Amino acid sequence: MRFKKHFASVAVVAAVASGALFTAAPASAAPAGCESGRGCTYEDANYGKGHINFFENVKDFSQVGYWVGTLHTLTDNAASSAFNNGTTGRNATWYDLKSYQGPKKTLTMGYGTTNLGYADLNDKVSSACFTGYCN
Repeated sequence: MRFKKHFASVAVVAAVASGALFTAAPASAAPAGCESGRGCTYEDANYGKGHINFFENVKDFSQVGYWVGTLHTLTDNAASSAFNNGTTGRNATWYDLKSYQGPKKTLTMGYGTTNLGYADLNDKVSSACFTGYCN
C-alpha cells in the first residue's frame, strides 16, 4: 500500500512539473497570416489565399488596395472566411455594406468562420471592425 501512495504522489508531482495539469487549449489556433491583436479576413474559404488584417477597423474594403499574399486587387465583396485574433473583450464584426451597415457576422476572440457563406456573407463583405471602433 505504501508503494501505491508513493507512486501516485510522484505521478502528480511529475504532471504538475511538466505542465500537464492546469493547462487549457485556446479556443482555436489562429490561421496562417493572422497576427495577434488583428481581425483577419481571407480571400477564400478555410482561411485560404490572400488575407487582409485590421487592427481597429476597415470602413471600406474597396480602399484597401490588395490581398496580402496574392496581390489581387478586388478586395470589396470578395472575402470568404474570417478570424478574430484580437484582444480580450473585443468582438470583431464583418458587414455586408460599407461603413458598418447591413447584415453582419460577429466573432468573439479566438474564433473564426471558415466559410462566410454560412452567414450569407460570402463575397459580400465591405467593412469590418472591433467593438468600440465601428464609427
